[in-house]
Amino acid sequence: MVSKLISRVLVRDKVASDITRRERFEKPKRWRRRFMYERCKRIYDCEMARKIDMITPLYRKEPWPR
Repeated sequence: MVSKLISRVLVRDKVASDITRRERFEKPKRWRRRFMYERCKRIYDCEMARKIDMITPLYRKEPWPR
């Protein structure tokens, strides 16, 4: 039970993949692909969060008043 919880936290924090990358040599092509993927994902997540914040105002009327 505890080991599952710990492994889940490590996977979420990307510790396990980071250790694996340091143990083995990462070829330049794979490094570039991973680097670009992570960069694009960061930009996409940031933009989507910004769009969602813009679309959902904090104080809006109740759509179905009772």
